[in-house]
Amino acid sequence: MATKREQEILALIKQDPLITQAQLAEKTGTTRSNIGSHISNLIKEGLIVGRGYVFPAENEVTVIGAVNLDVLGAAKAQVSTKGSTPGRVYSFIGGMGRNIATNLADLGVKTKLITVYGNDNNGDLFQAEAQNNELDLSDALRVERPTATYVYLNDVDGRRIAGVDDMQINELLTPQVMEKRLPKINAAKVVVVDSNLPAETLNYIYENVTVPIFAKAVGINKAQNLFSDKTKIDTLVINSVEAKLLTQIEITGEKQAQMVADKLQAWGCERVCIYADGLGIYYQTPTVAKFIAYHKANLVNTNGVGAAIIAASVYAKLQAKDFGETLKLMQRADVLTAQVNEAVTPKLSEIIEE
Repeated sequence: MATKREQEILALIKQDPLITQAQLAEKTGTTRSNIGSHISNLIKEGLIVGRGYVFPAENEVTVIGAVNLDVLGAAKAQVSTKGSTPGRVYSFIGGMGRNIATNLADLGVKTKLITVYGNDNNGDLFQAEAQNNELDLSDALRVERPTATYVYLNDVDGRRIAGVDDMQINELLTPQVMEKRLPKINAAKVVVVDSNLPAETLNYIYENVTVPIFAKAVGINKAQNLFSDKTKIDTLVINSVEAKLLTQIEITGEKQAQMVADKLQAWGCERVCIYADGLGIYYQTPTVAKFIAYHKANLVNTNGVGAAIIAASVYAKLQAKDFGETLKLMQRADVLTAQVNEAVTPKLSEIIEE
């Protein structure tokens, strides 16, 4: 938090963005070296960005997470493990970080995406799509490795049967990468992470990021990356399968959802949103909780639901929505996203138009 002196310096900079450190020293009655120290603190806190006294964009969100090519096999009949099943095969750009960032952009939120992707055709597709959605990739990494890929199979009812991911590239999102970008990360209003990040990178973020951290659990083998004695999460979004793996509690209704949320809050999550296909959504804060039971009509693909829910929760945070409004936005995002094959619905903005 800025000191009284640093708040004074900020006020002077806002009055004259071209003011020099010597002039700041003269106006505040201190030395130039002290001004330099205060400026460094203001950059670290994200109140100004780098040299030149650039102020962070209002309501900008930084998403740190994965991008990959999604390959979906959508069965048109009951899947047989002994032979071929008729259906359709789709491929499109996905990845939890990318999906969250794209959803936020559709909700009108200025969004920076810190990710890693390959110098290949899939990387070209991602980059072009990100530009079309006005995502800021200035701090993303592009490397001489293949862009990550996720292959999964859905049953005839749209529910996932199995998936295989080739996402080792995310190991390049190291604490050192985050350290170089820390002033810009702290300049955001909210930071969103997903559990594709290495555990040591998440720990660095918990220890050094000063703005609210939202987190999305991803997959039964990576969800545990989010948890350590350093965990500091404002809002966690997790599905019932991931929650069961972490807590050993199967969610069959509101009672079990509350038990899971209690445990996750004890592990460092202030707010917890649990979504369960066929049951509904449960949202718990330190003071209030509610379970909404519902079944999704016209269910096509649930793969992108979690990304839509967390984008809705971030939007609600930025707009200072109350508990009830936040829960309704998350529910609408769930239902709308499950109606398309792609991981991101092109109509997510409809959730704020109702």
